[in-house]
Amino acid sequence: MIKRKVFYIIILALLLFIILYFINSDVFINFSNQVKIIMYGEPINLANGMINNDFFNINSNATARGINDALEYAYKNNIQYVCLEKGIYEINESIHLISNIHLDLNGSTIEYIPNSNKTYSLLRIENQDNVIISNGFLKGDRYEHDYSQDNSTHEWGLGIRITSSTNIEIFNLNISEMTGDGIYISQNSSNREKLINSENIKIHDCMIHDNRRQGITIISGENIDIYSNEIFDINGVNPKSAICIESNYDYEKSDNINIYDNKFYNLNGNYSIYYYRNLYNSNIYNNEISGKLFIHDVKGLIKIHDNIMNNANISCGITEEEKENGFTVAKVIIENNNMQNSNIKLTNCEKSIIHNNTIYNQTIEVKNSESAIINNIVISNSEQLQYGYIYGDNSNDYFTIYEQGNKIIGNISNMEKIYSNVIINNNIEEFIENF
Repeated sequence: MIKRKVFYIIILALLLFIILYFINSDVFINFSNQVKIIMYGEPINLANGMINNDFFNINSNATARGINDALEYAYKNNIQYVCLEKGIYEINESIHLISNIHLDLNGSTIEYIPNSNKTYSLLRIENQDNVIISNGFLKGDRYEHDYSQDNSTHEWGLGIRITSSTNIEIFNLNISEMTGDGIYISQNSSNREKLINSENIKIHDCMIHDNRRQGITIISGENIDIYSNEIFDINGVNPKSAICIESNYDYEKSDNINIYDNKFYNLNGNYSIYYYRNLYNSNIYNNEISGKLFIHDVKGLIKIHDNIMNNANISCGITEEEKENGFTVAKVIIENNNMQNSNIKLTNCEKSIIHNNTIYNQTIEVKNSESAIINNIVISNSEQLQYGYIYGDNSNDYFTIYEQGNKIIGNISNMEKIYSNVIINNNIEEFIENF
């Protein structure tokens, strides 16, 4: 009797194994898909890329899962453009983008269901290539979020997280109300022997606003163009900047970061661009900027030119202690900027060129930095402004200023130049040639 029971159990186990194997086999999946096609129609319309929500069970309690299934289907069937049916999609887990796919939100809103998670991402691109996201709204849960859990700042709720991915384009998105950043770019550091930086990224024509920590954060990335965006109303958690470039570890770096044709304003931390660590080269131009540029630890060249700036001080430099610990600001070019109530301050920069800027009601201050200061105009009608140029130094070491063609206009009686531990040199051509 016992032997017969054991026999039946073995038979049932084998039948169960066969059934499970069949359910998970391509044969069953293809059969199941054929049934669903009969019921709901084609999974993705090949003519216009429209995802069939009914086929993928989207707009149910598994919205993110359904969209992920649609992206996986597109990838397996070499469909490179997919489009959401227009609507509002509430999710409680990440949507994972896949290589070689353009996801067009088609004016839809993807919003995160209110939660207590200290970290989340609405859209996630990890170890992928050739991804495009466009045309829609991403909305976090900032105002309904439960911040009481985990004794945390909850500053890592992200609109889009890009990790160790290449050839990424993001455009025409409205990204708002994240508990952290609108867009976050980094590398996957789980395997230190195979570190892959994020590269060749374009972010353009987006509105990024009302996030708690940042508009865009770059922890590690190369060849990144950020242009024609509007970033504003960033407030809540420091640094509260439009764009922050700040590595966490020595092996992370950012290089060839181009920021142009943007508008930055109403930033609660008063930082438009915040460069803190391991930046190699960057070009900032043709922007309308309200809020400080803080430049710290630049190992290559940073060029700031042709911007319109209001209450947007440019501060480049490091302390003596940071200099001894390997931090540096190597080369800075600041030229052709129109600056209202915005000064230029350089401290412990190796070399700089400050050229052809028009500065209203503020000053140029250079300390311990070999600099060429050429053809700038400082204009003041303010009784409060006391100095036109300040060449100051807190140490006993002399440094060289190359000065030529600068003008002070306006309330000149209140303005003067202070030279402290400075050698004035007019041989500018040699300095520029060796810059």
